[in-house]
Order: sequence, then structure tokens, then C-alpha cells
Amino acid sequence: SGSDDWATQFYAIESVRRLCLCHMVVIPELLSGPVIMPNLLQATFNLRSLIVKNSLSCIIQLLTADESCKALVPHTGILVGTLASRAGCCDNKFLKEMANRAMELLVTKLQSHLLLQCLFESSDNKNMGIVGAAAVYAARC
Repeated sequence: SGSDDWATQFYAIESVRRLCLCHMVVIPELLSGPVIMPNLLQATFNLRSLIVKNSLSCIIQLLTADESCKALVPHTGILVGTLASRAGCCDNKFLKEMANRAMELLVTKLQSHLLLQCLFESSDNKNMGIVGAAAVYAARC
């Protein structure tokens, strides 16, 4: 059932968060695979705010640790697009603030030409909230 899927998603995200806290050594290898980041980013658009909150918290933890930050570089494009979307369009103020916090960390930790290029690509979006969020963080690079 749907609630079982949400529970499974929640505990999967929570497992990654716990690995970030207790076993950071394995995180770069996990992030290099094709499963963790796409599913984690997809969870930021879940209808359940608890799943979104947990996934944004996990992203924040990944961005906080230097070991995992380097492993996030190949995911920069999708990460920027997802966070700009959540920071620019989210109706829930708390989740919007979490997305902005993640974007701040992203800009602080991954300052690069790739990051700036991804932010500029977000400026082509039809949604002005996303364009505005991308512009704010592009100006900080």
C-alpha cells in the first residue's frame, strides 16, 4: 500500500542519514552508484512532507561532510535543479528554508564553474521562483 511505500522510503533515507553520521567512509562509494542520489532527489518531491524533510536533511548532511561533498560533484546538475526548484517553488515555508540551507551549503562547498553553469541553466526555467532562486545563488558564486 501507499503508506508502506512511504515508510520504506523514509527508512531508506534515514539509513543513508545514519551512514552519514556513523560511517562516512562508505558514503562516497554509495553516492557513486546509480541508486542513492536519484532516489534521494526524487524524494524531495514526495507528497508526504515528512519524506521531503528527511530527504532534504540527508542532502544537508551530505553537503556538510567534506568526504561526501566530493562525491556529489557528478550529481551537481540534478542537485542544483532539484534544490532550486524546492527553494523557489515550495509552498511549505519550513521545507523552503531547508532547501535554501542546502543551496547555501552547495554554493559554499562546491564553488566551481560546473556549479555556476548549472545555476545558469536553471535560469531557462519557465517558473520565476526557480529562476529567482538560481539567480540568488549564482550571484554568491
